[in-house]
Formats: sequence, structure tokens, C-alpha cells
Amino acid sequence: MAGMLHGYRCNDCDSTYLFKIPMCFNCGNAVIGLAEVLGEGIVLTSTTIYVAPDRFADDVPYTVVLVQLDEGPRLIGRLKKGDNIRTGVRVICSEPNDEEGIFVENMSSLSL
Repeated sequence: MAGMLHGYRCNDCDSTYLFKIPMCFNCGNAVIGLAEVLGEGIVLTSTTIYVAPDRFADDVPYTVVLVQLDEGPRLIGRLKKGDNIRTGVRVICSEPNDEEGIFVENMSSLSL
């Protein structure tokens, strides 16, 4: 489902993480619960890949973006083919899969 990621949230300070942690990096609390992360955020930077690992060689050129999620964490994802992006644009991230990772889509190009 586009826009829904699974993460972890500190029960004390509400800091959100996209990976399992033994304790909160912000406050040191050891009680970390599961959390749904909406997957919406702002593009901080991007780069276009022209020479890729063999696994992604058929996809070049493709763009990789660094996204600051509204809930706090940052993630790296691949821009959907045909989408143009620039710093500061709002995007929505797909649920990750093992084969292709996380895809990012420009929210202004979505039909609501």
C-alpha cells in the first residue's frame, strides 16, 4: 500500500524510527513500540544514477532521493519512472519490498 511504512516509536518521547532499535536514541528509553508511518515527506536531495549495479542495470538512468518524513526519520528511495523531482517537493513513499526497495512518488502527480 502506497504511503504506509512500518516503524518503531519511543513510548516516552515519540521519536520515530524505521528500523528496530534497542533503546531510543533521543531519550534513552528502552520501551519501543510498533508504529505505522504515513510515508509522506519532503525531498532533501536527489541524484540520478547512470551506472548501476548489475541488479539495476536495466533501469538506468534512475533517480534516488533522500526524503525527510513528516514523522522525523529520513529514508532513501527510488523515484518512480517518469517523475521529475526537485528539492522541497512533497512526496509519498511506497511500502518497501525486498526486490526493489522503496519507491517515491511526487504527491502533486497523484490523482486524489
